Amino acid sequence: MLYITNYPRPTAFIVFIMTATGLLKSQNVHLSEEHIRSYTKQLLEGVNFLHENKILHRDIKSANILVTAGNVLKIADWGLARFYERTNHRMTVEVVTLWYRSPELLCGVRRYGPEIDLWSVGCIFGEMKTTQPILAIKDNDASRQMELLWNECGTPTGDVLKKYESYPLWESCKFQKQVNRKISQKYDRDTKKWDTKSLLLLERFLDFDPETRISAVDALNDDYFTSRPVKAPDELQVFERVDCPRHMDAEEARKKQKEEYEKEKSRKEKEAKARADKARHEERVRMNVRLILGGLYIYTIAIVLRV
Repeated sequence: MLYITNYPRPTAFIVFIMTATGLLKSQNVHLSEEHIRSYTKQLLEGVNFLHENKILHRDIKSANILVTAGNVLKIADWGLARFYERTNHRMTVEVVTLWYRSPELLCGVRRYGPEIDLWSVGCIFGEMKTTQPILAIKDNDASRQMELLWNECGTPTGDVLKKYESYPLWESCKFQKQVNRKISQKYDRDTKKWDTKSLLLLERFLDFDPETRISAVDALNDDYFTSRPVKAPDELQVFERVDCPRHMDAEEARKKQKEEYEKEKSRKEKEAKARADKARHEERVRMNVRLILGGLYIYTIAIVLRV
């Protein structure tokens, strides 16, 4: 919300709604199936609104999903968002945080649309179910991320494979062996968290074919949501103190943050001092070397003249 006042001088303020953060990381938050269904539906409604207005978010991830105290979900961080047209062939490739990036983006496709956001939604859906990122690697290597996708979701065949072989970065991302697997097979034994409907929806989100990947509006009409009513935000359990990890209250979190800042500041100051000391030492060594060489030169000249 934009608030403008003329007293004491014309001033504009951007006012943000206070929301809980770190919802998926907080140890005292255990999302029920009703929370997951409600949050996923709200996320899809927001994404659908964007896509209907020709906007791609391009960085949907759990860190950018905020939830208010009343269980209302907000999509944050619009730095990579942009309007799109299917006729645009020059879209940026390196968008979306790696763990949530679709396979066609990893393979360098420059013409894309809403389907890249839906892959990210699928990753968040799986993350809410499992309480951890479902397609995460330890480093920031796109080819290794693609290798993980092949191993977890299976490798494409037929026309879908031909499509991937035409992508610009295929040579650096292609699989070494065929993997006959679906992402649902990783979770189908965990019947406490997953049922048939949720597993099928996850597969439709994480479809390797961008053209057949489920859209936001189709996902909202999926059996996972329509088989029984989805609770409204005000009907869900409200979580307390979810903004700080490890059950810290806000004051403790600020104190910890300040301590970490001071520690980092002290570390940088020590490193700067060590670099300065090293530079001074090296300069003294160079001066001593020059003095010694100068003395030797004068001594040599003196001997030559004496002779």
